[in-house]
Amino acid sequence: MSTIATDQFHAQPAQMYVTPRPHLNQMDAGIRPMSRPFPADIGHKNSYRPDSNIVDEDEMLRNELFGHLLNRLNGFEVLGAAHLEYLVDNLWTIDSAHLETTFGDRLPRMSSAIEAWVALNVRLEKFQRATQYYGPPGREWKAHLQGMGNGAARAKACVELPNLRAWWADEDYMRALRNINVDRDLAEVFNALTRFKGGNGAEELAAAGAYTRRMLEWVS
Repeated sequence: MSTIATDQFHAQPAQMYVTPRPHLNQMDAGIRPMSRPFPADIGHKNSYRPDSNIVDEDEMLRNELFGHLLNRLNGFEVLGAAHLEYLVDNLWTIDSAHLETTFGDRLPRMSSAIEAWVALNVRLEKFQRATQYYGPPGREWKAHLQGMGNGAARAKACVELPNLRAWWADEDYMRALRNINVDRDLAEVFNALTRFKGGNGAEELAAAGAYTRRMLEWVS
């Protein structure tokens, strides 16, 4: 989810699992858990993996989300965005009381922003798979299209960008990403969900801001 190999958003995902996405703005307490089990994230070279001796299921989910986020934000290979969605959905439900205590009246805004952030990851991954392009927008994207020749594959790839931007324009809840400080708020929320004890809190997830701005370049 390449032209820029250090960006996980631009790195090809290892596998994709498609699951329906609930909308936070239709719920009071947060994200609903998925109704089916999800395969554990597979290991990759240079990827963080949680300790296999951890027995507490909630802590395992938190450690797995922490590892998935570090890998995704810093350019290592991970499972598809639907796995990210699964982890966030489940932890948001498990930790609803903790999140309410942590964020207070900021929680609805943070909830909407995280929903939009995950949904944008999922939709951009769909764009990447349809176009077979994992780099940034701009000149590299145009060069990718030119390299495809003049056949049907190029035409199909070319139309995916206006489709992506139309999706963004039609989904009002996506505006939630414009209503937060992406350099601070996303890291705070992810830190509250993961509660990773071996690092420096939200500081370890500070790459979320730059990663999000790269995603937003596609729909701006």
